[in-house]
Amino acid sequence: MDQIDSTDTSSDNAVARFLEFLSNPESARDPQAVATAERDLAESTDGISRLKALSALERANKIDGADLRAAFVKHARTWAARNQVTVSAFQTIGVPATVLVDAGFELG
Repeated sequence: MDQIDSTDTSSDNAVARFLEFLSNPESARDPQAVATAERDLAESTDGISRLKALSALERANKIDGADLRAAFVKHARTWAARNQVTVSAFQTIGVPATVLVDAGFELG
């Protein structure tokens, strides 16, 4: 029987980033992307470049956890089994039931 790799950083990262997002939605914002968009806006010289820079800034400032949720859903069940984490522990820290079900957990 193959042993599960307990150092799978992609699943560790997916679970950790989603949990951080739940407790602090601001964590999903990329400060570097915001800074770049702000710089581009300040340096824009015409209407078209200003529109593009404003749009990039809006996208960079938008907090959307969809990608984080998708990564959690993909990895959480295997990660939980490997780390002996129960579904009730996820529930206790606030992971929504719909997310857990989508991740393949059975709720009692």
